[in-house]
Amino acid sequence: MRGGFWSLVVLVLFLLSGCNGLEIEKQNYWSVADFNKVSIIDYPYEDLDANEVQSIYETYQNEIKALALYRKTLDLFEGEQPFESIMLQQEIQMGLFEEVYDKYELQLPEENWYDKVTDFEDLAQACTASILFAQQSIDFYDAWLDNKGVSYKVDNQDLRFLYEKTRNNYETVFIPMFKRCGRGIN
Repeated sequence: MRGGFWSLVVLVLFLLSGCNGLEIEKQNYWSVADFNKVSIIDYPYEDLDANEVQSIYETYQNEIKALALYRKTLDLFEGEQPFESIMLQQEIQMGLFEEVYDKYELQLPEENWYDKVTDFEDLAQACTASILFAQQSIDFYDAWLDNKGVSYKVDNQDLRFLYEKTRNNYETVFIPMFKRCGRGIN
């Protein structure tokens, strides 16, 4: 029941953040309402082959790295935007990944990337690093979706939905926010 737990966690974080749903939806975010109405559980169960299990492991590791990057930045530059908003989005994405792990009864990997993220000298450097990470993540998801640079294309509906949604979030939400941040615009 990790997905239900994460829905509650995200809702609490959402309410504590002081944001309202309209503000978030105007910014093309996944709102808490969107998260709750679209569930991986809604798709029919399809067996995962070994390549798809490997893909979900690698993509979840990517999201763990992203979460560590954003947490480290917030620890260094407390309260800075867009990182607080991005953290909310990242936690929503992580909840969907965890729904897949629950549905297919897979063991979640450990989150051990925080200490591997280097400290940034200033917020602009953190924003630049985040842009690069987001661009690499788009390429990473494109590889699994379109068989670019990997030996296997993911066909499972759950995984395709999750990878497309996450990839698009990096492109349409995260990168524009990080670019504004890098120019000193919050």
